[in-house]
Amino acid sequence: MMHVLLRLVSFALLGAPLIAQQPTEPTPAVAVPMTGFLPKTLSLEGRDHRYVVYVPPGARPDQGWPLLMFLHGMGECGTDGEKQVEVGLGPAIKQDPQRWPFVVVFPQKPDKQSQWSDHDAMVMAMLAATEMDFAIDGKRRFLTGLSQGGAGTWAIGAKHQTVWAAMAPVCGYGLPADVASELVKTPIWAFHGEDDKVVPARQSMALVAAVQAEGGTPVLTIYERTAHNSWDQAYRESALAEWFRLVVGAPAAAACVASRERVSAGALTLACDGSADVDLLAIEWKAGELVWTVQARGAELPSPPRRGKAKAADGNQLLATTVAQLARAGLFDLPPVIRPVVAVGTEVTGKRFVLALTLEGAGGTWRFQRELPPAAASDARYADVVRALLALVDAAAAWR
Repeated sequence: MMHVLLRLVSFALLGAPLIAQQPTEPTPAVAVPMTGFLPKTLSLEGRDHRYVVYVPPGARPDQGWPLLMFLHGMGECGTDGEKQVEVGLGPAIKQDPQRWPFVVVFPQKPDKQSQWSDHDAMVMAMLAATEMDFAIDGKRRFLTGLSQGGAGTWAIGAKHQTVWAAMAPVCGYGLPADVASELVKTPIWAFHGEDDKVVPARQSMALVAAVQAEGGTPVLTIYERTAHNSWDQAYRESALAEWFRLVVGAPAAAACVASRERVSAGALTLACDGSADVDLLAIEWKAGELVWTVQARGAELPSPPRRGKAKAADGNQLLATTVAQLARAGLFDLPPVIRPVVAVGTEVTGKRFVLALTLEGAGGTWRFQRELPPAAASDARYADVVRALLALVDAAAAWR
């Protein structure tokens, strides 16, 4: 039953003004693109540096966009201003832009011989320029990179530890003694391939162990049967995008999707009113076992609840999968009070959802609750969240 449950829960979750010309008809001016991968140039110390800024589609969050700084590897060095978008994070964004609602800065290191730490001034100047051009949430700046860029993530992250809210070095390297004490309070999720011969995995292991020895809590994911290219799995297959979205406001949930063993207990309840097949879904997991209950709707009255049990490991997997998928849909980004806007004359046919999530672990207890009124189904801002909750209800209906 649990493998069915796990499989079901993994659901797929500015134009320019017209210029009037007489006597001809008005001709539209050429629109400057404001979303997508935008080419930029920074002049620093008498030299021009080309870079790219990715701006996601959709409305800007009220608090500003979260920002990601991506540092590429040796193979993408140059001055063309384009290659750095073709490996690592850029292709992951192009494959699934919904997962990455961040403004992303792609600097380019001009030569292969130097390290990113040698170009610290350029990176920070591009960060400052981006914050001048776009509304950025200063509490949600994140740093990531691969290979040479992974080393740069460790080095620049440690040098400017108060700037970055979290960082994710991929197959990186560095001197543990130079960075460990500076990164104690920085959330870190590192990645490496077990069979990496270019940068051995022991590099990331030593860096993570050094931060842990100083009292930090970094997470390291080692991919088995993986050589130097661990970045495709890190950026495309892991829950890294969701981790970045959760790590500032919901660190317990972020810890859950990065390392589910760090959550010792928790509970999720989802109540659904309306013409649904399920009235209430409740999942509880503790050290030892997972207990789930589905209260299904009968012909007239709710049917007796169906209960089941499974191993705690299955509960942790279910927890991590569910939290990651709900984060991807944007549930945890919703304001405390949701006020849908519905066009006059629109028939409201949605369902009312009340979701509550509690996670317990070494970092304490985290609680989250949101209520979505029926009208949320008719508001595009909440469409992804409603679809995610409906998928969870559909999965629950299949369990009964």
